[in-house]
Amino acid sequence: MHRSPVTDAFLRSSLFASVDGQDLEQLAELATTRQLAAGETLFRQGEPADAVYVVLDGQLQAVAEDGDRGDVLLGMIDPGDPVGELALLLGGQRSATIRATSPATLAKIPAQSLRPWLERSPALQDALEGLARERLQRNQLAAIVLRYFGVLDDGAQRDLAENLEWLTVAPGEILFRKGDPGDSLYIVVNGQLWAVGEDEAGNEVPIATLREQDVVGEMGLLSNEDRNAAVVAAQQSTLVRLSRTTFEALAADHPELMLTITRELIGKLRKTQRSRRASRGGSREIAVVAADPGMDTDSLIRQLALKLQASAAVIGRPDIKRQLGRADLADARAGEPGHVGLGVWLEEQACVFDMIFYLTEPLQGDGQATQWTRHCLSRADEVLIVADAGGHDEPVNLERALYRERQAATGLRKLPHTRLILLHEGEVPLPERTDRWLRQRSPEGYYHLRRKSQSDLERIARILENRAVGLLLGGQGPGSIAHLGALQALEEQGVVIDYLAGSGTATLVAALRASGRSVDEMKTALDWQRLDDRQKIPALCRDLFADMRIEDLWQPFSCASTNLSRQAVQIHRQGMLEQAVMAAMAVPGVHKPVAMGNELHVNSGNLLSGPDEFLRRHSRHCISIDSISSTGVMPEDLARPDGSGSAEQSLWSRFFGRRDEAGQRKKEHARLIETVMAGGSRAIQQLRGNMDLSIVLSVASGKGEAVVDTDALITQGYRQTMSRIGDLDLLPGTGRALS
Repeated sequence: MHRSPVTDAFLRSSLFASVDGQDLEQLAELATTRQLAAGETLFRQGEPADAVYVVLDGQLQAVAEDGDRGDVLLGMIDPGDPVGELALLLGGQRSATIRATSPATLAKIPAQSLRPWLERSPALQDALEGLARERLQRNQLAAIVLRYFGVLDDGAQRDLAENLEWLTVAPGEILFRKGDPGDSLYIVVNGQLWAVGEDEAGNEVPIATLREQDVVGEMGLLSNEDRNAAVVAAQQSTLVRLSRTTFEALAADHPELMLTITRELIGKLRKTQRSRRASRGGSREIAVVAADPGMDTDSLIRQLALKLQASAAVIGRPDIKRQLGRADLADARAGEPGHVGLGVWLEEQACVFDMIFYLTEPLQGDGQATQWTRHCLSRADEVLIVADAGGHDEPVNLERALYRERQAATGLRKLPHTRLILLHEGEVPLPERTDRWLRQRSPEGYYHLRRKSQSDLERIARILENRAVGLLLGGQGPGSIAHLGALQALEEQGVVIDYLAGSGTATLVAALRASGRSVDEMKTALDWQRLDDRQKIPALCRDLFADMRIEDLWQPFSCASTNLSRQAVQIHRQGMLEQAVMAAMAVPGVHKPVAMGNELHVNSGNLLSGPDEFLRRHSRHCISIDSISSTGVMPEDLARPDGSGSAEQSLWSRFFGRRDEAGQRKKEHARLIETVMAGGSRAIQQLRGNMDLSIVLSVASGKGEAVVDTDALITQGYRQTMSRIGDLDLLPGTGRALS
């Protein structure tokens, strides 16, 4: 029996592999053919989805039309491939525009004629979903190959693609364990993985997160080392695997090419190591959960999306109706055509946009999540909790259910990639009770947002998409006043700081800035002369920071001290601000150790060491500014062993002065100060090398003067910082203003 060309094309299409021959003939009789010239549009995004096509010959491309960025390529469509198959699954409107890249012939089947076949054939549903996902994965893989292996010729690219093994891992599934042979690398196509280690108590905790296009286990492949950590799937994830055997075989077939690939891979991995260590935001898909089920997060999240530099979409139930023409798709259940179609459409959106916010809904009356909320949570690689700071701080409704479900599924006490936004009324001087919110949740990041504050909203946007700028201030003694001038210079040049950290006396300046004080307010906030008298510093900190907590500062802040009781450096991100600042300023041998609970803390003498680690984990760009004496610590700055010299007129003598019973300065104390300062210099040099930009303020500290000239110090800090402003242009992808 002679078959028509359409029937032959249907037989070759994997879409109709489950349809028997007789039924296939009947389907072919329903089809008509259509010719397209190169460049001609088959249909446009937003048009009614009234038919399905199968390519008989030629090639087409699917694009998403974006008014701001133009067309975004979703994939290529070859002979035998279906076109517009989401019309069967979704109905409603076309989700993409289809154009011919060469002369093409297509078979057209009305959707209403094919839909009954789909409803009675689960195999046909599976085939549609598989084809749509395969097309998306093919394009995702092409992007990965380009990123890590560069532009390859057709033969090399085909060999690489054919030898990459695809695999899917379920939530909680272990990819490999610590100590396993490093016999392959993996690239995350979609989903999320956790590298898991142990905390001090022996609990398993995530130590790194790997998302789309991240590489896993690369060093094992390149260096033949055993795995140094376990990796587990945080959510259902699709990966490609390159084994050592395949890698070596490809190297034999393409020796010069594989050498280039290896060099490029290592180079790119080195560049991404810091961003991998950071919590780095940049999450592609974020589920937004309201802490209060009565809260409307829609307007806030849409305002936040507008502040992003990346392309972003906000998708809630109303958006499904507007985009696809059918509100009921949000409630589609597993096994229904609409459920599959919605999932594929959401994957397409993830290819089009750099970031997507999914607006979840409260639990239903029966305590169960809506189908739409299940869609949101199953796709999200991060959860953003939005709460009214004046509300009830205990998790309720969907938030409480989410914690219980995820902890039961993973066995981890802390849930990675949960962030908290606390909303405040604009007139509130400082947040309150933040520690109560954190005790209930342990989020990776928490941010204070004053309603209608554009600067707060912009800061959160920078943090979410990994554009945050961290500033570390370090220095001892009154010379730290110069940091006020440095801050003024940065502000005038439009450099917006998101994370603040301090060490030594400069910690006080960083804490004041994090509390929301402007530079002008800081100049008049206190009598800066009190920094010149070690006995007045405790009262100074008490006056400035009494009863304030680090968590209640408007900007994220940290400082470090040496815990003498534990003999370890401790970074302070929570707790009483007065104690933390005092501990960071307490030079051993000069100030009394600060009691925090039953443990004693002092400054380590390394000036800038400690908080830098926190900044580098959370900031895309890190700037350090430390102040030093323009002459260093000179012999005359310390008491001479014989007691000679003008000790009373020396700045260091006044600040660090101690006398024994005979009225003579202790030799041991002078040597102690020298040792502390010298011991910190090497750490400072190493830290400066780890910063994106390091500025050293060499300030004249007013030796011999009875009164510290604060205006002169501020001017010195301003001028020296302005002289380095041009170096900000060296920070990649930012330009002068880092905001």
